Amino acid sequence: FWSVLAEFVVVYVPKWIAPNTITLFAFLVRLVTHLLAACYSWGGQSCVPLFPCCCLAIGYFTYIVLDNVDGKHARNTHNSSPLGLLFDHGADACNTLLIAVSIGGLLHVGNSYYFPLFCFTLLNGFFYATLEEYYVGELNLPIVNVVSDGAWLLLTVYLTTGFLGCGIWDQEALFGLSLSDLILLSCTLLSIPLMFVNFA
Repeated sequence: FWSVLAEFVVVYVPKWIAPNTITLFAFLVRLVTHLLAACYSWGGQSCVPLFPCCCLAIGYFTYIVLDNVDGKHARNTHNSSPLGLLFDHGADACNTLLIAVSIGGLLHVGNSYYFPLFCFTLLNGFFYATLEEYYVGELNLPIVNVVSDGAWLLLTVYLTTGFLGCGIWDQEALFGLSLSDLILLSCTLLSIPLMFVNFA
């Protein structure tokens, strides 16, 4: 879905715009929306209201689309370079950290036993995928992966938290686990295959 949407959007990007400008703009949108939500709930102590949650969802959607657009634009304008790839992956790495922090804050799971495991697998999955792309020359993702499927989960968490409040995640779901614990475990389980496929 993301690649198809990026193919549609890249047609409207002027040829004179550098691909790294798109990457920087996408990351700044993501950073500003994250800081906006942090102002409402510094340290994840209070529930984030609807407006910042919608801003997080819009910012993340924008980031994902523009992150796909920048590479397509670089190939269309013959501006692909190792420095551009490094810049793109640097922005992706920072965004991965923002994802972990925003999930921890919105779900109020910073104290959970699953949160460090979630952060570890999310960041390691990104690290090993980047290493694979560097050494193999292409990024191979499994059919179910945290990059595309996790994006939909993250957008759902942002919008559900905004419309239903943070209390929704404290409800017991399965085997005595709360919904927030199940979300962290599902993201972790989506990240582990990516980590081992890229590590092997």
